[in-house]
Amino acid sequence: MWETSSQRRLAQLKHLRNDLVFQDLRGNVDTRLRKLDEGQYDALVLAWSGLRRLGLEHRISSALASEAMLPSPGQGALAIETRAEDQDTIEAVKDLDHKFTRLACTAERAFCAALVVVANCRSLPTQQFATRTSGLMG
Repeated sequence: MWETSSQRRLAQLKHLRNDLVFQDLRGNVDTRLRKLDEGQYDALVLAWSGLRRLGLEHRISSALASEAMLPSPGQGALAIETRAEDQDTIEAVKDLDHKFTRLACTAERAFCAALVVVANCRSLPTQQFATRTSGLMG
């Protein structure tokens, strides 16, 4: 039995491996790892970045390629928010802007917003992953 609490990951995993049995497991990472160690689950699917941040990289036995497991829209992007009228701060942080990352996040978020408006699918597990090919967003 495999575990993931992410509906987005679950949808992708079922598409990749419909022969596996998945079960939802709630709790913090330590609780989930303990249940894995106790044999309650055969595998856990957790965010690599979260395990790394917690110093638990040694617990990662395999990583899924981003082509197989798309990240959440905007995942990994950092943002700086300023007051619109604060030109000194805007000027101070403008060199931190990464144009492609900003465009990719904007495209992914726009796609999500369009799905909500057009299909009323606020709770569907969808994936968006903007890429750049030959200077164009795709």
